[in-house]
Amino acid sequence: MTPVRSMLSTTVATMVRAEKHISRLRTVQAWHLVKGRCLSAVAQENRKFVEEMKVQKHASPRSNETSCSTPCSTGCPVVLAQELHCWNCGKSRNHGRCAEHMFCGSCGVMQPPAPDCNYFELLGIKDETFNIDIARLEQQYKQLMIQLHPDKYMQKSVTEQEMSAAQSSVVNIAYGTLRCPHARAVYMLRRLGHNFDDHTSESHPEFLMEVMEVCSEIDENAKNQQKLGEIRDSFYKPAMDKLCVEATAAFQKRDVEAALVATSKLQYLKRMKQMLHHYIDVD
Repeated sequence: MTPVRSMLSTTVATMVRAEKHISRLRTVQAWHLVKGRCLSAVAQENRKFVEEMKVQKHASPRSNETSCSTPCSTGCPVVLAQELHCWNCGKSRNHGRCAEHMFCGSCGVMQPPAPDCNYFELLGIKDETFNIDIARLEQQYKQLMIQLHPDKYMQKSVTEQEMSAAQSSVVNIAYGTLRCPHARAVYMLRRLGHNFDDHTSESHPEFLMEVMEVCSEIDENAKNQQKLGEIRDSFYKPAMDKLCVEATAAFQKRDVEAALVATSKLQYLKRMKQMLHHYIDVD
C-alpha cells in the first residue's frame, strides 16, 4: 500500500469511528467537542496531503506519471491513477475528467480513474456552481452506476473488475460529496485552493448556540414526531435554504471568507439533519 493510500485509508477510518461514537453521545456539547477534535485532525492530515501534491506538481514528472492538480477529498482515490496509455491495448489516451473517458477509445476497455477528476464533470454537472440540480445529479449517478454494475464485469478479467470497482468508488465519492451541501462546499473550497478548518466556527458563536439549543430540543422530543416535524419545517429547512443562497453567492463571487463562514454553518446543520433523520424524514 502506498503512503498516500495508507494515509487516506487511516483518515477515512478515523472519521467513520468518530461518527459511530458521536451517534452515541446524548448532548450537543459533547458532540461538538469530539467532532471538533476529529475534524481538526483530519484537516491537519489533509494539509499534509495538499502539500505533497504541490511538491509533486512542481517536480519534474516522469514520462508515465501525472499528479492530481485538484486534491479534492481525503478519501479521493483518483490520485492513484497514473497511466498515460491504455493498460490493455497500450495505445495513448487522453486523461478525461468525465464519464466519457472511462473507456479506452481504441479497444473500449475500462480504464482507471482520471488523475485530474472533477466531480462536477464526472457527474454531468455543466456549471461548477454551489446551486446544483439535485434531480439531475441523481439521474447521472444512477446512469453511471448502471454502467459500472459488478454484474457486467463478472466474466471480465480481474484487471477490468478492479478498474470497474475503482471507477465505482470515485463515482460514489463524487456523488456523496456533491449531494451533501456541506461536503460540496468543502470540496469547492479545496478547488479554490483553500482548506476548510473546523476552527473557523469560532467566528460566529451566536449561530452555533442557536443550533445547539435546537439540537437539544430535538433530543428532548425524540419520541414526538409532530414536534420534530415542526422543528424541521420552522428552523432546519429555512436555515438550510438561507445558507445555500449565501454559499451560492459566495462561490460565484469567489469570496473565500464568506464561503468559509457558510461552510462552517452548513456543518452545524448537517449534524442537525443527522439527528432529525433518526426519527423523521428530513428531505
